[in-house]
Amino acid sequence: MAKIILESGSILSFKGDALICFCDSDLTLKKNNPVLQFFSAKTRANSSQKNVVNKSYAQSKEQEDNLLRELSAIGFCEIGNAVITKAYDIDVKHFIFAPYINNDDTEDKLNFVLFHRALRSAFALANLYGVKSLAIPVLRIKIPKKEFMDKVISQVFDIKKKDVLNEKELTDIIIAISKEFENKFLEEIFIYR
Repeated sequence: MAKIILESGSILSFKGDALICFCDSDLTLKKNNPVLQFFSAKTRANSSQKNVVNKSYAQSKEQEDNLLRELSAIGFCEIGNAVITKAYDIDVKHFIFAPYINNDDTEDKLNFVLFHRALRSAFALANLYGVKSLAIPVLRIKIPKKEFMDKVISQVFDIKKKDVLNEKELTDIIIAISKEFENKFLEEIFIYR
């Protein structure tokens, strides 16, 4: 049974098998692909995930090119699915990219259901690759809940504003999904807050 450990501090201190990187875009975008920008020395300072891999890929463009070749070989990845790659030059074996935003839907870009699906997909990949220790960053942005939940809440409580998931709710979701995968290969699940 896997231990779920809540951690504070930099996720870069994690020395294990895999690290989940939440992506705020489709992995298949060719122009302005945030996954590739994620590792670019030019745009790393502006990346929403800069704290996850700030020291990774710092010294050479070669590692960025390696990642580009690897992602190109993978091909298409639907929103809500995950992709696993090598983790170049840091102390983990794999990165698991989990895209959770649908850029094709302008009215519902941040989606609670897609976040769930992306996280489940990331755990399934970790299981397939025999990952024993996994680190997960808690998202620092707020994700709007599904539209029908807004309608239900507004009808019951007469609330006009959008209800959003806060950091505690995101952590609770991660813990709940983690528990479903406890009896698989995973031995330790670190949640960095």
